[in-house]
Amino acid sequence: MAVSRTKFGAFWAVAIAALILVGCDEETTNQSTDTGNGETTTETVTLPQKVNEPMVYWLEDTGEAFELVATPMPATKENPKETLAQLMTELMETKPDGDRASALPENTKVISQKIQGDEIFINLSVDFTEGGGSASMIGRLGQVIYTATSIDPEAAVWLQVEGEPLELLGGEGLVIAQPMTRTIFEQEFEL
Repeated sequence: MAVSRTKFGAFWAVAIAALILVGCDEETTNQSTDTGNGETTTETVTLPQKVNEPMVYWLEDTGEAFELVATPMPATKENPKETLAQLMTELMETKPDGDRASALPENTKVISQKIQGDEIFINLSVDFTEGGGSASMIGRLGQVIYTATSIDPEAAVWLQVEGEPLELLGGEGLVIAQPMTRTIFEQEFEL
């Protein structure tokens, strides 16, 4: 039986793709394919799931300004939802080492967090909005955005306070874009 070049090439393309995926964090999905003779087959396809090195972000005084500084955190990279929960707990409950600081008010809590596709949703307690000037507000916003997106730097973050969208932060009224990304944060705010 002769095998057409198209089918043979498609076979090798699938085989190579499968080899590339070996060892990656994975997500499984079902995919339907038309066989060409009126039949449809369903096969399980494994797709890579993007999970970067988990980091918690603190503030460091450079003498001229504050910078966001990453601290690697051992976390469950296999499960992005668990990793996000671990990162946010670490950010809220840990005191940074050395010259690093946190602009988060001491009683700030994460009410909930979830990941949907390439979007992250974080619901914080009202304490997040209290105390400090604009530099403190920008610093705490940066800490939350960068820590949450350390597992996927391209993710969009939707912020809530007590279940309501965060539109203004603090008494000075920093306008918060929804969703917030690292790129938007860098364009809108300067530490």
